[in-house]
Amino acid sequence: MDHEEPLPPPSLAERLVEQGPLDPDEVIHLGVALVGELEAVREEGAPAYGMLYPASVVLDEDGPWLVDPETVGPLPAAYRAPELGDDGAATRAGDAFALGAVLVAAAGGSGYEADTPLMTAHRIAHDEPDLDPLTGDIRPLVAACLAPEPELRPTAAEMLEWLAALLGHELDVEDDPADSEGPEPTLSARDHMNALTAGPDGLALGVEGDTTEFDWAELDSVTVAPHFRWRALDVVAATADGSTEPCTVHAGTEAELARWAFQLHRILRRYAPHAR
Repeated sequence: MDHEEPLPPPSLAERLVEQGPLDPDEVIHLGVALVGELEAVREEGAPAYGMLYPASVVLDEDGPWLVDPETVGPLPAAYRAPELGDDGAATRAGDAFALGAVLVAAAGGSGYEADTPLMTAHRIAHDEPDLDPLTGDIRPLVAACLAPEPELRPTAAEMLEWLAALLGHELDVEDDPADSEGPEPTLSARDHMNALTAGPDGLALGVEGDTTEFDWAELDSVTVAPHFRWRALDVVAATADGSTEPCTVHAGTEAELARWAFQLHRILRRYAPHAR
């Protein structure tokens, strides 16, 4: 009696064609799994994976996993970080960019797809990504992954911490020393009336021309709330004596707002863990 061979598990690309987008929780769980897979690749000695896109992600019953990068490719332009070019070597920052593009695709978005690879590369270099398919809470992370500047993209630890928080879990993870070799994170966000700057030395909130500066040590809490409908970032700094200083800055695009929110989060994570 003949026995049928079991069908191989589908790739994410096949799943999206056959069943449509993943729901928001599935997108978050996919992100957690893929960060883990990328870290496993690095633990095996490779500097980075370099081939992350929906066709390289297998959706097994035990969870998503990545195929051997030599069995797929070439990497589509929509998943290639702008600094890599056509033949750039795999990097951690490039994997973070690809992860952001994969999560947009998993949610039903088109990422940076265009009619030709050249047009796609042009869009990546000059246009903001469309984050509409994603729920608001994951947008800052994905926007940071898709930042044109590699130093603005999140580390694996930052990605895991953010995704775990979306699932209702507290996760305090340490960065790999290799991820801490770049410049210190800073933020300068401003509109025609207000401004916000943050970095290693502290936080400064400018409201209608008046600026209040804080050292991280004097802050008891910093509340950060992005409002995508109005492209506004609300920040409230509170000191130990109970005084508060609010500031709202408006971004030009939703993606810019999302990057502001994530960059401020990573600054608080690094310099003011007590004030988050």
